[in-house]
Amino acid sequence: MNDRFQDNTILTWADVGAALDTLFELSQHTVDIVDRDLSLQGWESPERIARIEHALVERGVTVRILLADLRHLEQHLARLTALVRRRGKQLTIIGSSQPEALTQIMVIVDKQHGLTRPDPSRSQGRIWIEDYNKSSSYEEFFNQVWRLGGRQYFPELHGV
Repeated sequence: MNDRFQDNTILTWADVGAALDTLFELSQHTVDIVDRDLSLQGWESPERIARIEHALVERGVTVRILLADLRHLEQHLARLTALVRRRGKQLTIIGSSQPEALTQIMVIVDKQHGLTRPDPSRSQGRIWIEDYNKSSSYEEFFNQVWRLGGRQYFPELHGV
C-alpha cells in the first residue's frame, strides 16, 4: 500500500484524493460510494475521470454512487456527466430519496477495501485494504441506503 497511509489515517484532502486513486487502482469488481454531492476530492479532474474510466473499461468494474444532493453534479461535473453518458450501464448515480440517511461519507471497493473521509463529525478518515470484516458493516450500510432508492441521474435529462 502507498507509504502515505502507513497507519491508515486520512488527515488531509490530499490524503483523501490519494486514497481514492489507490482504491480505484485496486478495484476489480465493484466500487460503492456515498457522498454529500461530490464537490470535494477532485471528481472533475481529468486524472480522476481517466482512472474511473480505466476501471470501467479495462476491468469491467461497476460503480454505484449515492448522493444526498445532485445539484453539484448537474451544474459542475461535466466530465463525470459525460462518463455516465458513455458508461451508464456500469456507472450509476442516484440522488437519495432520504438524504438524511447518508450519515457516513465512504467508499467500499470489492467488499474488502474502503475509505471513510473526514467530515464535520470526524477530524480524520481511514483507509483499509483487504479487510472483509471492516468492510462488511459499511457495505451493509451502503446496500440499505441504496435500496431506499431515489432519483437516478440521467445526463440526457439535463441537456448533456
